[in-house]
Amino acid sequence: GSVDSTQNPPAPFVVSIRKDATDCDPSSGSSNGLSQQIVNAATALGDTLKQDVTVRAQLANQPVAPGFTPPVAVSQFIKGVTATSTSTTQTYCGSSNPVVPDTGPDTLANYQKFNLCRPGVQANFIVTFQMPNTIPPQPYDQYFRFDLVILAGVGEVARFPVVLKLPGTVQTAEYIRDYDTSTVCPTATSVRFGKFLWGTQDPKPYSAADPNHVSSNVQFYARYSSTLAGLATATEVALDTAKASPLPNTEVGNADLQTLLGVNTAPFLRIRSRLNPSHEGDKPIINLWQATFTCPPAE
Repeated sequence: GSVDSTQNPPAPFVVSIRKDATDCDPSSGSSNGLSQQIVNAATALGDTLKQDVTVRAQLANQPVAPGFTPPVAVSQFIKGVTATSTSTTQTYCGSSNPVVPDTGPDTLANYQKFNLCRPGVQANFIVTFQMPNTIPPQPYDQYFRFDLVILAGVGEVARFPVVLKLPGTVQTAEYIRDYDTSTVCPTATSVRFGKFLWGTQDPKPYSAADPNHVSSNVQFYARYSSTLAGLATATEVALDTAKASPLPNTEVGNADLQTLLGVNTAPFLRIRSRLNPSHEGDKPIINLWQATFTCPPAE
């Protein structure tokens, strides 16, 4: 049965009701009768059930794949909790202010809670997440799973699964193509490389609304050598950068190898392409590249 917490040691909760006739006569105006005592007891019981309503991050209560297990305390993923007052919280919580700072375990300075709420309150929270700076980025996306739990006192009221994503780091990529024309040209001729042509695509095209946006791009480099092995140490020259913005747009273009590298009969050519993503993570695409050559008479 009910326990009177004011007794030490605790004793059964007993309500005394006077037995005089006025208590049973509604016209007497007495406030000590049975009906009023029941109301008073119910009110007192509701007051004893008042509890703070809070939000906490907890480990998932369901099996989580190893890669989804947070490597730090899950409370570090919460930047702040704002308790949003409603009509029910004004009625059911607190004596003057239903929203107060939450200074419980695993909280920060900007945590809030609902203060001393009776059963039936509808509590609204706004939770701001963050990614702990102690988790190092990786070349791949990382996902972390945990639960948000709403507590009334220490009792769980509701639980919501949360998955946060830490995007992988933006990285450059390089491709190398070696051209061997040592057996292509006929006798008494020598190779002459001409144009290098390319076609690229930036996922974010040029926009007049953002003319200074630095798009993803592809940088092209070239070098000659008389042997295939010699390409490793040959002098490299920058050809051009293919980009959508800022203007001019050079996603499709060409470069004159003879002009940039000088007239040379070396039969080996190396083209190096460096793909640079934008700050937003957009990655460029190479649709085609081609090196042209001729075989004029040897001098």
